[in-house]
Parts: sequence; C-alpha cells; structure tokens
Amino acid sequence: MPAGEQRLIACGAREAGNEVVRTLELQRARDYRITFPEIQQIPELEVDAPVFLVFYSGPTVIVEVRHGARAKIIRQSPICAWFAPDRVVFIPEVGDAFPVPVPVPAPPA
Repeated sequence: MPAGEQRLIACGAREAGNEVVRTLELQRARDYRITFPEIQQIPELEVDAPVFLVFYSGPTVIVEVRHGARAKIIRQSPICAWFAPDRVVFIPEVGDAFPVPVPVPAPPA
C-alpha cells in the first residue's frame, strides 16, 4: 500500500460520508502559514516536523477500536494532520481560511 494511502486511511478517508477535498504535504508543519498567510495560528501545526494534511468538506466520521469493539466517532474537525510515524491530530474548524478547489462550470457553448 502506498504511503499516501496509509496516511489517508489513518485520517479516516475511507469512512462513509468523509469527503476529502484536498491534501497537502509540508516538509515543516509550521509552513502552513506560508501557504495560508491569512489563517489564524494553529498550535497543533507550530512544529518543524513534516506533516500530511487532509481537508474534508465537513465534520469527519472516524472509526476507533475501544476494548475490542468498533465505535464510530463524529469529530467537528474538517482537517486531519498526519505526522510520521503514525500520529494523527484532528484540527477543529478554522473558518474559511483554507481554500479548497471549487469546480468551475464550463462556459456556455
């Protein structure tokens, strides 16, 4: 399985209802401020470690195993940050400062 796929799975991308709208890999997590200069400070990303960010269209559904049973947990976190080797942090809503690709309609023929 490719490394990118493993990171997406760790962030819950395969769970029903989770719509990934963008991914972004940064060599230093704190460089999110260069990519998105207008965003508020995100303490979880104020580190020099590499990070793989997964942006969702809304709240995420995560399946966790607790005491041998699977439990669905809904997080109000549209951003997942994956740090090597396998640490996942869900970042709460940060407003509209993280732009996502929006399909542009084709011009009329």
